[in-house]
Amino acid sequence: MIAFFSWVIVAISFRGEASVLQDEENHRDRKLKNMSNQKFIMLHRRVHEKSKLMWWLILIIALALTFTWDDF
Repeated sequence: MIAFFSWVIVAISFRGEASVLQDEENHRDRKLKNMSNQKFIMLHRRVHEKSKLMWWLILIIALALTFTWDDF
């Protein structure tokens, strides 16, 4: 049961990430008008790295919850 809820949390996170990515894209379009390409590329890399780290963290937590709570 807990495993199911942990995967529901992951699914909700995926949906939230889609809206965050859309917001980032809109923000990026506005920033692109005001920023040089080099600065924009550096900003985009930082955002991508943080997003990637967040997904690994969510996946690890979901897997940990799945295996931990199923043992009890």
